[in-house]
Amino acid sequence: MSNPTTPREMIANLQRENAALNETARNHVAAYYEVLAENAALRADRDRLDWLMTQKHIRYPFAPHDDGKVLRERIDAAMKEAQP
Repeated sequence: MSNPTTPREMIANLQRENAALNETARNHVAAYYEVLAENAALRADRDRLDWLMTQKHIRYPFAPHDDGKVLRERIDAAMKEAQP
């Protein structure tokens, strides 16, 4: 692209750059809100699992003394085993 020689050309170039920057900013904001929503969903899943581990009346297919780390590892292993 050649250097603009008139103020009108300079303004047109700046407007195009501004539009491109605005689009980039909108995309970043949208991605940010997607990450926030995903994070909220993951926290809710964590809270559900943590609550489930405190429920003594629910029987698990593993030892009752397992802590959260072991429980999560066993869930991961069972999910991996169940995949075709």
